[in-house]
Amino acid sequence: MMHKILVLKNDKLKTNSSFIKAKEYFASKGIEVTFYEKSVIELVSVSEYLKRPGFDNNTGKPAIISYMGLDSIVINNLKKYIKDNEYDCVIFSWDISTLQQSFMGNEVVTSFVKDPLFPNTQFIQLAINQYFIEQDNLWDKITHETMHALCRKYKAVDEMDMTMDGKAFFKNDDPYAVDGNYARTLNNLKPLMSKTKKYKYFSETEAKDMTAEFMLFADELRHRLGWSLSDSSPRSSFRTPAENKLAGGVPDSAHLKGKAKDWRIIEGAKKYQFVAEAQKLAKETGKIIGVGIGDNFCHLDVGHRAANGIWNYK
Repeated sequence: MMHKILVLKNDKLKTNSSFIKAKEYFASKGIEVTFYEKSVIELVSVSEYLKRPGFDNNTGKPAIISYMGLDSIVINNLKKYIKDNEYDCVIFSWDISTLQQSFMGNEVVTSFVKDPLFPNTQFIQLAINQYFIEQDNLWDKITHETMHALCRKYKAVDEMDMTMDGKAFFKNDDPYAVDGNYARTLNNLKPLMSKTKKYKYFSETEAKDMTAEFMLFADELRHRLGWSLSDSSPRSSFRTPAENKLAGGVPDSAHLKGKAKDWRIIEGAKKYQFVAEAQKLAKETGKIIGVGIGDNFCHLDVGHRAANGIWNYK
């Protein structure tokens, strides 16, 4: 299942490479996460969301620390940018150095995962600054908070901050540690994720013999189109060499590799929308696609060709 995360970017920091590294981390663990960015301008204010014992930064002595996060009024205001179920999670990314509020004592502004923005949409506050980027540790801050959000989505035991055997932030600075908090939490997540329907709009029968890369792309494309997609013929999906020959397919057809489908689409307006949305999604996700337009169908292949292409069938 592809996890779609919208990043509401309320800062001017160069964070793209950090999100790429976070995406690569999840991919290495068999989890498909795609970050979509939208620039916004919001006035930020914070308030205390947690208070617990800690240490004074100036004296080093024990003290009660106030953890500060976005005011509820700011969070509620973010709902205008999306609808529920459009994304699995929303990240509000903002630069701490732009905060105009002054503090009295032991207050710390942090990133956090709190209540969902909508019933089906998790929410992450990503409080950052230039220092995180220069130290190259922003990507694991993104992965850390995303792990919290995934645990909430799948109702998994979350060991990111405290392991079940009482180790706080255990190997938190090494997401790849085989026995750290990441690994332990992933072990809790994976079984629950595997029980979830893999694709939102397609059945296991429709996905049979197709690559996950193709089906994840098709699932998201179907979501954006807003109307159903059905195979145009019995040989419009995966084909054996014999079936490909009967269908008149080219020798290196993407259908042979489970990377293509032909969908029945007759109306010209729908064909235009299909092509436009497929191209837009390919650009956002960095996928190479091929789109063919026939009299009563549209062909789509993903990850098969050397370059994006569009053609008409004569």
